[in-house]
Formats: sequence, structure tokens, C-alpha cells
Amino acid sequence: MEAALGKEELKDDFSSLTMQLYDESELRQRQKEQMQGNMHLIVELFKNNLIKSNILINCFDELQQERSNQNVDILAQMLMKLSEFMMAKSKADR
Repeated sequence: MEAALGKEELKDDFSSLTMQLYDESELRQRQKEQMQGNMHLIVELFKNNLIKSNILINCFDELQQERSNQNVDILAQMLMKLSEFMMAKSKADR
């Protein structure tokens, strides 16, 4: 229990330090870039059969929970990358 509290305190400390280093617009930009990188990684893992489709579906569901411009943008990018992959795979299977 103490270890869990310590982790939360560290997370809060890191968040407050980050807030001091960057202004709000920079933080939003960094968060967007991080989310895009994470979603790109998830798509690449799926394309290489390292994760199953249910993980992608969970990501889609999470992005749709809070409808923001950022989430819609990331969802669109993921769907574009997946559609390109599926089209190429379909052509290769012929």
C-alpha cells in the first residue's frame, strides 16, 4: 500500500514539475505527440501480428469515450494506416 502511495506522489511531483517547465499549449502538443506515437506503435504491432484486434478495438473505444478534436484526429490517423495495411494485404493475398 505504501509503495502505491509513493508512486502516486512521484507522479504528482512529476506532473507539477512538467507544468512548471512548459506552458499549457506546449503540454497539449506534447500530449498529442505522445498519443500519436502510442497509437502508431499499436498499429505497427497489429500489422506485425504482435497484438490481437481486440486491443485495437479497445483503443477505438477509448478514443471515442471523450470526443475531442485530438482524439478524432488520432482515430482518423489510425484508421487510415489500418486501411492502407488491409488494402495491401488484400492485394497480396490475391
